[in-house]
Amino acid sequence: MRQSDLTVTIGGQNVANAAAAQVTLGYDMAFATASVTCAGTNPGGTYYDDVNITVNGEHWFSGLLLQVDYNLYPRQVTLQCKGRLWLANQYKLVGDIDHNEGLPLADLLGSPTGTDEQIVSTVLDLAGVSLNGGSIGGTGETLGSVAPDQFSWRDGESALDYINRIDGISAGYRTFESTGGSIFRSNVSTVPDGG
Repeated sequence: MRQSDLTVTIGGQNVANAAAAQVTLGYDMAFATASVTCAGTNPGGTYYDDVNITVNGEHWFSGLLLQVDYNLYPRQVTLQCKGRLWLANQYKLVGDIDHNEGLPLADLLGSPTGTDEQIVSTVLDLAGVSLNGGSIGGTGETLGSVAPDQFSWRDGESALDYINRIDGISAGYRTFESTGGSIFRSNVSTVPDGG
């Protein structure tokens, strides 16, 4: 039987009764998810506390505690967690927004045009999503000088949906989370580089 060294922290406190963890993460996912099975009772912590999962010294997950499942209590509880990019999925514009035009780039960036990386960085900042050591790359192309209405953040559109729309026109760039919870935006290609 293979033994793994599992370390889970919630809000910086070690979870002594963590028995198992499952992490799901990939370029095809909007954000990472994780579940931690704890023997016995709820180890504590509150919703939106930081959760970190380390297995055999390798950082597998960094995100937020969102739910505690008591389905098998008193034998075990399961902590349901999501990566920080989930916050961008929940964030929508508030305030006085034109329902037909949305929020134009000029109001979002303070300029009628901007690069794709400027747009994504600004949207993540508004949604309260820290890069956590990551970086936002991009094409460097200026957007908004042609068909500026196509770059407006639409009413009812989440920050992540808007980012995905900008990613969709950015020559293979994708915004994603790493195993350590860092947010990156880089060129993701399935084409072999010939190496």
